[in-house]
Amino acid sequence: MRRLASIVALLATAPFGWFACNIIFGIDPPELAVPPAPDTGAPPGDSGCVLARWPEAPRTEDGTDTVRFVVALKEIGLSTLPPTPVTGFDLDGQCTCPGPRTCVPRASDAGQHCDEPGGRDISMNRNVFELIAQSPGFSAETLNANLIKGRYGVLVEISDYNGGKNDKSVRVSMFLSSGTAGDAGPGWDGGDPWDLDPKSLAGDAGAPTSVYVDTSAYVTDGVLVASRLTGVKLSLGVGGEAVDLELAQGVMSAKIVARGGGYALEGGTIAGRWPTKNVLKAIAPLNAPGLDVPLCSPLGKTLYDFAKGVICRAADVSSNAARDEDKGADCDALSFAMRFVAEPARFGVVRAKDYGDAGCRDWNDDCTK
Repeated sequence: MRRLASIVALLATAPFGWFACNIIFGIDPPELAVPPAPDTGAPPGDSGCVLARWPEAPRTEDGTDTVRFVVALKEIGLSTLPPTPVTGFDLDGQCTCPGPRTCVPRASDAGQHCDEPGGRDISMNRNVFELIAQSPGFSAETLNANLIKGRYGVLVEISDYNGGKNDKSVRVSMFLSSGTAGDAGPGWDGGDPWDLDPKSLAGDAGAPTSVYVDTSAYVTDGVLVASRLTGVKLSLGVGGEAVDLELAQGVMSAKIVARGGGYALEGGTIAGRWPTKNVLKAIAPLNAPGLDVPLCSPLGKTLYDFAKGVICRAADVSSNAARDEDKGADCDALSFAMRFVAEPARFGVVRAKDYGDAGCRDWNDDCTK
C-alpha cells in the first residue's frame, strides 16, 4: 500500500504530472522546449547566425617552458535555467531554425529542435536534465556536494605546454577519479591526491596514462582547447547513482589561470554528442523518485519507459559528426554541454571507484527498440 501511495504521489509531481494525466485522461505529452529564433536584424532568408564554435588554433607561439599540471573539477553546471548563462558550442555546423536539421529524427513525434543562439547544441540540458535530476543522486546539488567533498572526481592533465598565451600543440588527458582518501575531503590547495579509477587508465606501469587523450590540443590567447576527445567518458556521482556520460564527440575549452604556483581552469565547457543508447544505459541504474528502486527494475519500468520517450524525442544530432553535412543520418544522439571550474590537484593511487550494482550492468536499449 505504501509503495502504491508513493507511485501516486510521484505521478502527481513535475515532471511526471503530465504522465498521470496521459494515463487517466488521454492528454498528450507537452512539446519539447523550442527557444524562439533570435532577432538578428538580418534580411529575410539570411539567418545572420554566427556559429558559437570553440576558439581556433593559434598561428604563432609565445612560450618556451615545458609545463605539466593536473587539475580536478570542483564545480559543474548542467542546468539551463536562469540565471545560468548560455553555454555550449555549435557542434554540427548549422543554426537549426531557420536552418534545417542535420539529421533525421527517429521518433515520429520528435518535433523541431531549434538551436540556442549561435547554433549552440544543448538538447540534453534543455529537454532531459531536469527530468533525470529528479533522481536524488543526480540532482545538481548532490553532484556538486559530492564533488567538493572529494567522493568522486574528474581529473584533467595538461602536458607538453609551453606556458605561454599561445601554444600550437598541447596534450590533454582526462581521468576518472574515485575521489580523495579519508573523510576530511580535499583542501583544494593543489596538494590533494586524487585516486585514479583503473577504468580510465591505459596501463598499470609507469606514470598514469589515460585512455582519453587529445594529442592535438592547443592554447590560444590563454584558452585551452581540446576538440578531439572522441569517446571520452565522464562518470558523475557516486555508487549506484553515478551516471556515465560516454560521448561520441567530446570538446573541452577553458581559460588557464595561475593559482598558487600552479594552474587552474576557469570558465570551462565540456560539450559533445551523447548517443541515445549510452544515455539509456546511464539512466537505467538511477533510483526512480519516490520508489527507491532502480529504473531498470520491473517496478521502475513505467518511469523508465517515460524517461526513454523524452530522451528519444530530444535526440537532435547524429553520433557521427562526419554525417552532419549530408543530413541523412539518424538523430541518434543528444547534444550536451557542461560548465566547470577546476583547481590544482595531483595524482593519488589507483583505486577502483564504487559504481554499485543495480542489476543494470548489461543494459542494452536504444530508441529503435
